[in-house]
Amino acid sequence: MSDFLSFRDVPDTEFLKISDSSYVLPEPPRFIFGPMSSDLTECYFGHGSVGEIGCHVGREIQVSNGYLMMRNDIPITCANSNIHDAYVATLLDKYTADKITTLSEPHALIAGPGYNIFGHWLVEHLPKIWLLERAGFDVDRIKYIIPSDAPSFVPNLLALVGISEHMITRNDVANEVLKLETLIVPSIMHDGVRFSPLFRDAANYLMSRIRARFDVSPRQRGRRIFIVRPNHIRAVSDREKWHTLAKDHGFELVSPELMPLAEQVRLMGETSHLAGEYGSGLHLSVFSPPGLVVTAIRGSGRHPAFLQSGMGDVLGHKTGYLFGTNNTSDLSSGFSINEKDLMACLRVIRRLV
Repeated sequence: MSDFLSFRDVPDTEFLKISDSSYVLPEPPRFIFGPMSSDLTECYFGHGSVGEIGCHVGREIQVSNGYLMMRNDIPITCANSNIHDAYVATLLDKYTADKITTLSEPHALIAGPGYNIFGHWLVEHLPKIWLLERAGFDVDRIKYIIPSDAPSFVPNLLALVGISEHMITRNDVANEVLKLETLIVPSIMHDGVRFSPLFRDAANYLMSRIRARFDVSPRQRGRRIFIVRPNHIRAVSDREKWHTLAKDHGFELVSPELMPLAEQVRLMGETSHLAGEYGSGLHLSVFSPPGLVVTAIRGSGRHPAFLQSGMGDVLGHKTGYLFGTNNTSDLSSGFSINEKDLMACLRVIRRLV
């Protein structure tokens, strides 16, 4: 294989720019409890750059393994779509070309790194549909490439926003290469912490498409929801104890994955305070109106960064953190929190409105 090629350097491509790159110092968290180290502080405030936003359009591009793009056997990267060299190199190790399928209809590649994670679809992949609309594409007529090994929630999420099964082209990640006459690759709208203000328009657009198809009107207001995710990989130690304390302070324990997606959206419209271990469950706040208070409970490692804050700043949410200490050197491991820190946090957020 030759060296990687940036999408913009591929012949016969164009970039439909919606906004320029920008830098803004991230707003600080609304509140902090527990130990936020200098390393975490640097991670938080060191991210403020959002690249150019828009849609790349290429001709005669091949797609395989979900989001591996190639032209004449040269791998393609796309930095502002979060398809970086490291991701491409990993996919190349799995690359096979046993079957080639030629497609003449325009296709959009909205899946990317993290396509097997629910939260990535909420904050990164689904909002690309708005970018397609903004760039002038008819989002109800083009096709969407979805990896064959994408979890079952992916087509359900797409259906939630009006992308039906007949609009989806599944790429068999085991052995199929899609040869596309026209490929559209939207960018992402964040840098790991900070989000572009355009994300607010994307979130509102997704909500409008959901409301056109489902009744998600709130039936009550002011609910305090503590997200419970039994299989969370970054789980807090003694979580049963913390769940009990949260209930004692007026929180309902809710497992969103047990609810239909439309009901999850309704829940976010009913919630005034959202708390839980950092991750996909909290990212459901993309469907929440301004004023939401979010308490993200997380460990001491840089991973999983601070997407929740950047999203909250744009959507008008009050995002704070309860930090613990990771139990091992593996920053994706579980973590422990100090009971005194938790109690202080619960007392304070009860007063936030």
